[in-house]
Amino acid sequence: MRYLRIDLVFPGMMLGADVLDSEGRILISENTALTEQYIERLISLGIPAVYVEDKLSAGIDLKPPIPPVLRSAGLSAVRNKDIDTCRLIAKQIVDEIIANGFHSLDMQDLRTFDDYTFAHSVNVAVMACVIGFGMEIHNDQLVDLVFAALLHDIGKLDLPAELLNKPDILTKEEYALVKTHPTLAYDMIYDRLDISSNVKNAVLCHHENYDGSGYPKGFAQDEIPFLARIIHVADVYDALTSERPYKRAYSPYAAIEILKGGAGTIFDPAIVDAFLKYIPIYPKGTEIHLSDGTVGIVIENSEEHNHRPIIRCMEDFAEIDLSSAEYQDIIITQPSAQDYLDLIEEEEHRREMTSPLTRYRIMVVDYTGDSFREISEKLGYLYEFQWVKNEKLAEGYIQRDGRPDMLLVDIDGLEMSKESNQLLVNLHILEEIPVIVLGGYRDTTSIMHFRSLGIQNYVLKPFNIIYLQSEIRNKLRMFS
Repeated sequence: MRYLRIDLVFPGMMLGADVLDSEGRILISENTALTEQYIERLISLGIPAVYVEDKLSAGIDLKPPIPPVLRSAGLSAVRNKDIDTCRLIAKQIVDEIIANGFHSLDMQDLRTFDDYTFAHSVNVAVMACVIGFGMEIHNDQLVDLVFAALLHDIGKLDLPAELLNKPDILTKEEYALVKTHPTLAYDMIYDRLDISSNVKNAVLCHHENYDGSGYPKGFAQDEIPFLARIIHVADVYDALTSERPYKRAYSPYAAIEILKGGAGTIFDPAIVDAFLKYIPIYPKGTEIHLSDGTVGIVIENSEEHNHRPIIRCMEDFAEIDLSSAEYQDIIITQPSAQDYLDLIEEEEHRREMTSPLTRYRIMVVDYTGDSFREISEKLGYLYEFQWVKNEKLAEGYIQRDGRPDMLLVDIDGLEMSKESNQLLVNLHILEEIPVIVLGGYRDTTSIMHFRSLGIQNYVLKPFNIIYLQSEIRNKLRMFS
């Protein structure tokens, strides 16, 4: 079977896997011939994609990491805030992963909008378990990890559903309310003497960022509980790859690029590295395009060659192992291009929902101009970019032309004196201009220096354009 976005599905295709609701009930069973009515129904439920069976995908076996009955039980336990059952489910998930031996997570999830919080918690629990198992965490700690992952978002169940599913950008007040959910979840289990502090602290700290910019405590690096650091990576990946009322799902490729871009600032780099070993960039059954014009679908991945899968060609069904020496010069091209187009489409859709006339103006402070040229070439469709060589010139342009919507500051080549630092602070705090710093420094001192100035976003170079676009969009939303 292979995985197809719902907008690419047409009547007559054969469904390759059951589509279930949050109760585990079958909405449409596998081996059903899809009709126009079925497809419209799936779209209305917010199902982003389905598995289909055809000759091209024959023999591709996609085994779910846990049995459907266990998954359904997990969804129910989370929905009902049944903490004791969540503990039992956690033990069963760990037992399943260990008993079946380790395999990468190729099966993508199919869920409706309304299922998100429950399905998300189970998905994060499974991914966290696989990461922890791969990092050779002891079984008892593994159960704590999965238990905390199941509970990490139960605080959201005390928030209004219309807030969580709001299709528009959240106001600052609404976002502040959403940010209370780790504390709400922690309060639910705080008095439970039978729940370990490892579980409680992981639930509380799953939104803490590696550089100290997260919430609710602002912890950094080793201050953040180890289990929380694992959950954070799995949580963000599943959120990115999920269809929501306010955004399209990112592909696994794009989501992984965002994780890689945030390694060392948002995420623990060691956990991102472990994640990349076990979550394939190109899941089995997905379509990819090669630089020689070949189009195929992925039929197998392996830990050693996660970036170079085995594919089956659409034209003649020939199988190609991209990790073999004869194909080393062949580049996988289409996923990044498609994800880039998806980002443009999503941003244009967001603009239509807010203001059709909005075109954000972003000033790029860059001594050499190299970052400006790369960013404006790839994101010029979305934003209006202006280049200045240093922060003093930026101040002059702002006094003359008015404030931009954002500053991107490449610190390589700039003399970051005390005066320069104060100027950036004034622009960021007094002028209320969002600032993202671009730098090639991965040491904590540089990152924390800008944090101390109140500048929260630091993107490491060489930056990934998908990650940078994600950071720009999120920062603009916060200041809109």
